[in-house]
Amino acid sequence: MFPESPFSSRSAGTAAASFLKFPAGSRVEAMGGAASASARGAEAVFYNPAGILGQPQAPASDLILGYSNLLSGAQAGSAAMSRSISGVGTVAAGLVYFAHGGQTAYDAKGDPVGEFSPSDFALSVAFSRGFADKVRAGAGLKVIRSSLQSDSAGSAAVDLGVQFPGLLALGDGPLDVGASVSHLGLPMRLGGSAYPLPMRLSGGVLWHVNPVLKASMDAHFPVDDDAYMSLGVELLIAMGKGIQGALRAGYNQGATRGIDGLTGVTAGCGLDLGRFRFDYAWAPYGDLGHANRASLGLRF
Repeated sequence: MFPESPFSSRSAGTAAASFLKFPAGSRVEAMGGAASASARGAEAVFYNPAGILGQPQAPASDLILGYSNLLSGAQAGSAAMSRSISGVGTVAAGLVYFAHGGQTAYDAKGDPVGEFSPSDFALSVAFSRGFADKVRAGAGLKVIRSSLQSDSAGSAAVDLGVQFPGLLALGDGPLDVGASVSHLGLPMRLGGSAYPLPMRLSGGVLWHVNPVLKASMDAHFPVDDDAYMSLGVELLIAMGKGIQGALRAGYNQGATRGIDGLTGVTAGCGLDLGRFRFDYAWAPYGDLGHANRASLGLRF
């Protein structure tokens, strides 16, 4: 389940299902990936299952669809839905897929023999419940499948998370605290070999600086690399009755490793029309190019 040198760069490249490391939500990506305390609604099924819990007076259901245009022709998509059940809690389901684009296959002599398209997907279900108005706890189960030409492998994993809204106070604003364990599960077996999943421990805070400004910070501990930090800010802008805009920026230290040029910084925006919302994120990867992510959400 774990590499020989866990939580260090000596294990870099040893984990399977690396597509699970890519952000599935535009809002979180624009804020540098700092989601332990800030993940909310259906999108939280991908980051911290405690965050799927519905807000008081909010619509009972939340649906979000996402699409990512990544590097070298790779594409990713996600879909998630949560449903609040009065007196019980909130349930959610999520799907994320990753398509690598066409790859050339070679024979033992190094001659091209055709093309193939590797693909990955993960299907999740989760449940979250609040306790004493100050604690949110959630758990999720996911199945994972990866295909490479004629071979494929599968696995199962759990996600666990807690959030403590308003646990502390910093200045005039409350401080939310959150922590999560992601992708804790069985190794993937392919061709007689077993490879661990990219399990990750995360913890962080969300500071409500004032009614229109939020700041988040997370520490991440991936099982196949060194620890890193992520930071994010979100500025809310009132644009009319029932309409709210958002400007976001962040920094992800983990995205700067091994890539030259502008990396780590992220930016994005959002538009909330009440029941409908749109989010966009931009992330540069130095000389490799940049990634664009967009999400559409519906509350009902």
